[in-house]
Amino acid sequence: MWTLPLLFSSLIVCCFLVAVHGVVGPVDLPLGDVNVVVLTDTHSWVSGHGRHEDLDATYAHVLSFVERLKEMESDRDIWFVMNGDFNDGTGLSQPAPSALTSILEQMPWDALTIGNHELYLDETVRHITKDGGFIQWFGSRYVTSNVVHSDTRNPFGHRYLLLEGKHSKLLVFGFLYEMDYGSDLKTIELIHDVLNASWFVDVMEDMKTDVDAILILAHMDLEDDLVHLLLEGLRYHVGKDMPIQFITGHTHYRGYAKLDNRSATFEAGRYLDTVGFVSFPTRENFVKDENDFEHVFLDAKVSKLSEVLGLDDDDRSEADELLTFKGQNLLDFIDQTREHLGIDDVIGCSPRTFYLNSSLHAKDSIWALYKEQVVPLTFPIVDEKKKVIIQNKRSNLRYSLFEGNTTLDDAWVVNPFNESFYQAAEDVPTDVLLKLQESLLETYSEDYLPQVPEWILIGVVEENETYDIYTGHFDVPALQEALKRFDRAVETEYEPQSINYGTTQIWIDFIKQEWPNCSTHWHLEDDEVDLETMHRHHRRKKRGFIGVIVAIALSLGILFALRFRNRQAINEELTVQELLRLAREHSDRSLAREHSHGSLVKNNSGRSGSPTRMDDWDIANATNLHSIDFETDDVEATRLT
Repeated sequence: MWTLPLLFSSLIVCCFLVAVHGVVGPVDLPLGDVNVVVLTDTHSWVSGHGRHEDLDATYAHVLSFVERLKEMESDRDIWFVMNGDFNDGTGLSQPAPSALTSILEQMPWDALTIGNHELYLDETVRHITKDGGFIQWFGSRYVTSNVVHSDTRNPFGHRYLLLEGKHSKLLVFGFLYEMDYGSDLKTIELIHDVLNASWFVDVMEDMKTDVDAILILAHMDLEDDLVHLLLEGLRYHVGKDMPIQFITGHTHYRGYAKLDNRSATFEAGRYLDTVGFVSFPTRENFVKDENDFEHVFLDAKVSKLSEVLGLDDDDRSEADELLTFKGQNLLDFIDQTREHLGIDDVIGCSPRTFYLNSSLHAKDSIWALYKEQVVPLTFPIVDEKKKVIIQNKRSNLRYSLFEGNTTLDDAWVVNPFNESFYQAAEDVPTDVLLKLQESLLETYSEDYLPQVPEWILIGVVEENETYDIYTGHFDVPALQEALKRFDRAVETEYEPQSINYGTTQIWIDFIKQEWPNCSTHWHLEDDEVDLETMHRHHRRKKRGFIGVIVAIALSLGILFALRFRNRQAINEELTVQELLRLAREHSDRSLAREHSHGSLVKNNSGRSGSPTRMDDWDIANATNLHSIDFETDDVEATRLT
């Protein structure tokens, strides 16, 4: 007797949920013959941005997204790629990234390449290239077509890769822009030379009739001249009809452009703010059909990834619904790693949010905070000599600092490099500093934070004085070269001296000393609401509204059931004992289901976690990063993007 009333109430609930969430349907992506999910320039943001911003997807959620996408579209060719620059961004990448690479090795990338931030320091290069290390872990999937060992001239990874899907064959190369700085352990071969190398010519001639498309992982700007050079070199061998898709990066923005009728270039953001997607037809179908290159930029939000997959289970949270078994394992491992590194420990409290993209003189500018408070109050060299600090913005601050409790990781995010301060010059006259300020320190670049000068001077310059100049390690060569241009009387042969104090450590010490707790600061004004609180409020309202509607619907169903029962005078009833038995059975099934989805696999060592490379890094012996001892490498270059 209960069947019809319950169906009635369920229909009401379902109609409402469809109106709110939409019908569970096919994947909401422009799927084609060849489909590629893209990450680039994530810079160790594997935990996402959820603590401060509405970008809560982690690597665990992206892994789960890819697994579910491949499962739902099992008859299609879907590939997952990473386009370099996994290093330098959060506390997870410091010190040399053994903790980070153990996390990265859980990602099911079909192809990946290298970025410039993996190649600055000898320590990092040795770590990723060692026997049994990160690059060897990925084997043939790690593609470095123009990055080689300086001593042997062998490639770091593999020169190329052939991906064979169900319906297509894809030829993959991995190129880095012509980086001429960083570790001496690597050499970047010029693109022109690679295009004329015998190995490249042989591959192109052997493969040009056997593959259906070409994929270039290019760690360089969307429309770098080298992209066009590569396209020209490829077209020479395969002609005008071969589809060629460039996956670019390095310059940290979302972008897309058509290069010719059969090629496109695509860049998918930075810091795990974007999950990119491209699709394109094979050569055969390009001729037959009108289909074309497609692309989508997905915000790295759990809700967005779930929506794209058509997931819609109101009984589970979006995160729980999206996470697969492997995704949950990875999420647990990331949390364990963060805990053992201590990077979520609160070290102070920021009185307000200081923004990276504010001008140098704005009250909410992190540059102004650094210039006017952090360095003056915390710089460790205190003596009678006058001094200034000059730093390039590109090798300095990288992210905003948010109001409220400040963790160790927040300090690493602001400046993730922790390069040592160096004394780059001594006894520099005032007139030379003024010339430097006029021509160098007041220049602005249009491509990166145009509202902030290219170089920043910290300190007061007075007439008829001499100054010692300090800078970060990576800025020493450029600064010495600049001083040489302005006045040859300056001692430019001065040997730079490290003060053994880092550019991240100064932020950690400042926060601990000057902002020890929130009680000493003003808080949000009444008309300001932090983003996390706002979204939490909206979620509560939505859940409350849904709850009211569901309750009304169920009430109507019960009333209808009672009337139906009286009218039919049916004597068969479920006893209380039967109802309790059914409830217990349902509870037991739910607990069993939760246990099967939420528990961690025990690996051979007995530790909870994925039974793969998580064992290789012993998080129990991980370094706590509150105080940093670092060794500098001889890197004579300015750090770029």
